[in-house]
Amino acid sequence: MPHKSLTLLLTTALLTLAACASSPAEQPDQQDKEQQTMPDATQQPSLEGTWQGPLTVPGAQLTLVFHLDKTDDGTWNATMDSPDQGATGIPVSAVEHDGDKVTIAVVSIGGVFTGTLSDDGTAIDGEWSQGSSSLPLDLERTEAKEAKGVNRPQNPEPPFPYTVEEVKFAGGEPTKGTADAVQLAGTLTLPEGEGPHPAVVLLTGSGPQDRDEALAGHRPFWVLADYLTRHGVAVLRFDDRGVGESTGTFEDATIADFTQDAIAAAEFMAQRDDIKADAIGLVGHSEGANVAPRASNASDKVAFIVLLAPTAVPGHELLARQNRLVFEGLGMSAEGAQTYEKNMHAVLRKIVAVPLDKPVPDELRKELRADFNAAIDAMSPEDLAVYGVVDDNTRKVVLDQLVGQLTKPWMRSFLAMTPQKTFQKVDVPTLALFGAKDVQVSSEQNAPVLEEALGDDADATVETLEGLNHLFQPANTGLPAEYSQIETTLSPKMLETLVQWMAEKGYAEAGE
Repeated sequence: MPHKSLTLLLTTALLTLAACASSPAEQPDQQDKEQQTMPDATQQPSLEGTWQGPLTVPGAQLTLVFHLDKTDDGTWNATMDSPDQGATGIPVSAVEHDGDKVTIAVVSIGGVFTGTLSDDGTAIDGEWSQGSSSLPLDLERTEAKEAKGVNRPQNPEPPFPYTVEEVKFAGGEPTKGTADAVQLAGTLTLPEGEGPHPAVVLLTGSGPQDRDEALAGHRPFWVLADYLTRHGVAVLRFDDRGVGESTGTFEDATIADFTQDAIAAAEFMAQRDDIKADAIGLVGHSEGANVAPRASNASDKVAFIVLLAPTAVPGHELLARQNRLVFEGLGMSAEGAQTYEKNMHAVLRKIVAVPLDKPVPDELRKELRADFNAAIDAMSPEDLAVYGVVDDNTRKVVLDQLVGQLTKPWMRSFLAMTPQKTFQKVDVPTLALFGAKDVQVSSEQNAPVLEEALGDDADATVETLEGLNHLFQPANTGLPAEYSQIETTLSPKMLETLVQWMAEKGYAEAGE
């Protein structure tokens, strides 16, 4: 979600850094390299070495690490890590050291650290600025070459009791407006034995995702594939179009494009001799949980579907509620968050009213900006601080990003989505799971609507798992900022529930 998240959080450093971790960081250009030269090579004490410190963001604390090495020609070779989020080797574009003043710029994520070096050269006290936010960050010199991040005990370790095969197959049609052919690349894990085996295809959530759905230092699809394959299920997970080793264009792709790719993946699996062609399912998370029913309705290759945190209400209703829950969780007053949800929903309906095959008129963009401006004017000073507006400059940043994000093709297709109609047509066995602490796809908002849409079908099961967030981790708040701080990648309860249901349907082996 990248998250990987639909939430329009404009002030949380976690989400910005996580987005960087999901794609290769840009290398500094020649101008950046020239800026890395130290003004005085004899200046003491030296900055060379590894520095780390805690950055406190709403709901979590992240460790930032800077590796500063000076080359023979006097320039800096520097990188930054956010180990809690699984982001390492982010290029530092400029290092400046003038007296006791230190500046470290990371252009690729729009971040800058400024601080004061202590007399003994062991600490730099300062602040980290990124976007509209500035947060205290005090660095200490450390002997460790690489700081350790949060433990991920569920990450699979070899040797594996199954076969791992790298595969490529044709995807759906090119993204509208491009001519880039789509070839999808992924990893297929096959249980021991000749087969044929029942199988699932994993479908990622929103945003450009790799085959492991890697985010916040977690690789949930890797963990899920390992667990299912150990229970007799072949699993295909693949990079989104335009991501990793998959070709094509991700930008401007919509849920219709991802549905084509899901069907192509199911058809690829059905053609293999080691796969049971009448026992192929789709397991989708978040947006992938809305791709799965679309694909199953359009293809006879899909025997069952598993939906992890699916959206059942229209997209514009979900996003408005999501923002309310997240901002309230970050400290906005209940009244302020509810008012914002109401105002935002009214704005989103205006966007949905524009046909998807038509561009958003400039007049409407101005109207949207005015509507959000009015919503900001109605907030209390305390709620404004949570929202991220502290002055005219941050107000402009927020408005620019809101209007820009909400009018992109993918977002427009999401807002216009009416999942209930899709679910009403589903005629294959279906398991839907929600997390009770999910603030991105609220179980209270979506589970009852989904149950009604699926009707009294005995082959449909909808269940809400207590204590779990949007990633199906055991959580305290459910806020996205907490994801990287939780060691568990996928709740054992969720994994057991999924395999037990598949075993009852004859698609998996129960037991440990």
